[in-house]
Amino acid sequence: MFEIEVTIGALAEEPLCQIFSELGIDSCAIYTHSEKLTEDELWENENILPPDGLCRVVGYTAQENVESLVAQIEEKIAAFADFGFDLGAYTVDVRQIMDIDWAEEHKKYYAIAEIDNMVICPVWDVDTLTEEQKKKLVILLEPGAAFGTGLHETTRMCMRLLHETVKPGACVFDVGSGSGILSILASKLGAGQVYAGDIDSLAIAAGIKNSALNEVSNITFLEGDFFASFEGKVDLVVANIIVSILKELIPQAKQRLTPGGKMILSGILDTQLKEMDAVLSQNGFVLLKTLQEGQWVSLLAEKKE
Repeated sequence: MFEIEVTIGALAEEPLCQIFSELGIDSCAIYTHSEKLTEDELWENENILPPDGLCRVVGYTAQENVESLVAQIEEKIAAFADFGFDLGAYTVDVRQIMDIDWAEEHKKYYAIAEIDNMVICPVWDVDTLTEEQKKKLVILLEPGAAFGTGLHETTRMCMRLLHETVKPGACVFDVGSGSGILSILASKLGAGQVYAGDIDSLAIAAGIKNSALNEVSNITFLEGDFFASFEGKVDLVVANIIVSILKELIPQAKQRLTPGGKMILSGILDTQLKEMDAVLSQNGFVLLKTLQEGQWVSLLAEKKE
């Protein structure tokens, strides 16, 4: 068993998790400078937190050719620059460790999270939900390789915008669905039909599993790029991905949205807000609302009729 640790700029947290996922590293732990560790964790994990502005992503693998795996990680980090998202300088450290039951070990890094009147609950913690939490909108997840656990700012803001935007019976398309968390939320908010698209077969499998955990049956999972496997119109598009991909998505989403249809976009830095507003305007959208957490922003836009 090998432990692969990448220390990189904090903005690269989710892209790096995606890279780990694509290479078959099923689970990873993420440490940031802002985290508060318990006294025991501080004692057991001296210097576990990276310097301010950086994050530390740690993954575990039983693959024997770890040198090749590290080379692939480095290639994929470099490839992100082709999409206009330079992940910056980083270091990679590899340590051989004794075998552990990662299926159990990674559970310590996920906890029940509350977002307004919504609760994100790892499936193994369902019995620990309080009576008050059970009264809220609960989403069960099996956190793993796929994106979207409700822990990242971009996901939380998407959830808030979905909560105020989804209308009963609406048709929703979730682009880059990852774990399926946004699709599941849309379904639980009363959407009549939800389409969840992702280019990653592992994400599709994770989404199907999580939708079953939540007993929602109106989500259709589609493997492919954007709307490649979809014909029809929707009332709402939601996408939590990087800006360069969002800019490619916007004109295609316009063709798939009904008149007056809305779009929720996330994964945008505050420094990219003006650029995104201009792209929306150029494609016939009006910006209705902006949410911000830290340096991340999420947008709600409407297609002009």
